[in-house]
Amino acid sequence: MKTTREQAAAYILRATSTRQHLTDNDKEDRDALLDVLNFFDRLGTVVQSGAIDEHFVWNEFFPTVQMYWRGAEPLVKDWRTEQNRRLYLEDVEYLSKTLADYEKKQLTSCNLPNTACPSQEKVRDYLRNETELLS
Repeated sequence: MKTTREQAAAYILRATSTRQHLTDNDKEDRDALLDVLNFFDRLGTVVQSGAIDEHFVWNEFFPTVQMYWRGAEPLVKDWRTEQNRRLYLEDVEYLSKTLADYEKKQLTSCNLPNTACPSQEKVRDYLRNETELLS
């Protein structure tokens, strides 16, 4: 999974910084991003159904879900338009929001500042770190 996350993060950084048509060489990294997002989308479906407690998912996957979603969101919005599928990957979006809300609730209960919604700079820093997982 580390290689997949590394490739996915690299794709997000390239695709959102250049906003140009990527080459066929980027297909493998794009597929890795789709693997990561599809995993989180399925996890979001399970959380939304109530089959898994959001605290467990928050404890295991926050902030990773949020960072990948916030980084990939403009790409997903483009894909939704291109494919005319407005609900494409909606459960990863749901999961990101749910975990951010849960994080905010946890921080508030401890009287800590709300950092549940990171800046784009922090998202990009996180993704850059992900590209170095195997280094």
